[in-house]
Amino acid sequence: MVNTHYSEEHMSRRLRTYRALHDKSSGQDTLATFFENHGIPIKELKLSSEILVQLKAQIEINGKFKNFMHFDEANEKVRLTLQRQQNVYQIRQENELHEEKEDLERKRRELQSEVYRVKETEIKQREQMVLKEMSSKMEKYLEHNLVSFLIDGLNETVSTVPEDPIDFLVHI
Repeated sequence: MVNTHYSEEHMSRRLRTYRALHDKSSGQDTLATFFENHGIPIKELKLSSEILVQLKAQIEINGKFKNFMHFDEANEKVRLTLQRQQNVYQIRQENELHEEKEDLERKRRELQSEVYRVKETEIKQREQMVLKEMSSKMEKYLEHNLVSFLIDGLNETVSTVPEDPIDFLVHI
């Protein structure tokens, strides 16, 4: 390590300390343990001018790089099934809520319609009462002021039998 504050001896000492802390016997996972657990063969690459050739050969042997994240298909299927069931349940709940709202709205409209019918009936009854009162006053007026004169005039017309009965009634 030229032109740095680390010397060869210093780096070697640090590497030994790291390896001692992270070996298989200490129980600490190492990168090598990860690859072994996932069935990935470890190839030791020698740093030389042929490194690109070795990398290309390694890619050809193992295929393109993959994401080596642990993926359990059975758990994923269960998760997807549960998700679908939750979606179906949520859709059912929303449909039931929508139906309840529509039912409440229909009942509200029926009640409102019934209220309107009752009010309409009350108005009709009031109008009929008012008309009866007005017509009874008119009947009394006509009976006292007109009917007696008309009856007398008609009796006179019948007894006289004029050529023009209407003209005769006008002059009486």
